[in-house]
Amino acid sequence: MKNRGILLATGTLLFFSAVSLFAARGHGSYGISRVEVYPDPAFDRDDLNCLVMDGGDGLAFRWRRNAMPSGIEIARVDAQYTYPGDTWECSASKFYGSGAGWMVIGADEVMINP
Repeated sequence: MKNRGILLATGTLLFFSAVSLFAARGHGSYGISRVEVYPDPAFDRDDLNCLVMDGGDGLAFRWRRNAMPSGIEIARVDAQYTYPGDTWECSASKFYGSGAGWMVIGADEVMINP
């Protein structure tokens, strides 16, 4: 009976490991996409852009400035809002239906240079 429990636990662990690996490689519905903020390095005269690799359509963007919500919810931040020393982070979300809702699919950040 003890061996049966060990086999069941091992099988369950292997199953969830395989599912996680499958999703992490972008095969699952909720796979993580690569998100990049560019240019990187960025300077105070640069617009910032949030690029999502393999994200598809229907994306939502949220920018944070110095770990605080900026209120900017499009893929671009105009250079007039960037200052040397600021750290800007873009997170991208996608809607996966009423069951799952909006899920963050990736994020990236950049520090503004003088």
